[in-house]
Amino acid sequence: EQAIEQWMLDLARHGRAAFVTAAAAAARYAYPRVMELGGDMAIEFGFQEGAESMDGEAAGTQVCRVEAWLATPSDETLEAVKTSIDPSRQLNVWDEDLYPAPDAMWFWFLEVAHLTASAATSSDEWSDGRREESYTWPAAVCAARAVVCALKAVRTPDGDVGRDAQEIARAIQAAF
Repeated sequence: EQAIEQWMLDLARHGRAAFVTAAAAAARYAYPRVMELGGDMAIEFGFQEGAESMDGEAAGTQVCRVEAWLATPSDETLEAVKTSIDPSRQLNVWDEDLYPAPDAMWFWFLEVAHLTASAATSSDEWSDGRREESYTWPAAVCAARAVVCALKAVRTPDGDVGRDAQEIARAIQAAF
């Protein structure tokens, strides 16, 4: 995970479009696996594109908004990404009481979508506030952690983390 985060931070030197493209590619790779692994629970939690969500737009919809912005960068598409984020959301999957069980790692996709959208909209600098809150992270850090969370989201108890990381890397490579 640390190597992926560092690789993504190195990619940031190529600009926002590069690291957001990488985060969106990892999210798009993980999305169908998450929906399969989560099944009815993923649908119930509002991960499905177009689903109702209590925390901004559905995770799948957030990824679509970022992809639309990458395809057609404009104030309008960026505003759609911004409005997909719930700025009052306080609970995060990395919080100790929400950390998913090994057979429910798909739940990390909630953070993948949020962080991918934040990578498109956040400042390039650390904001004032608590460092554990993603709303204070620079855009490149959001993108890097989105990819790490995508790796977590596709994990299964009997899976191969090396293979999963390679598949996400291939998806990112294909996006370029």
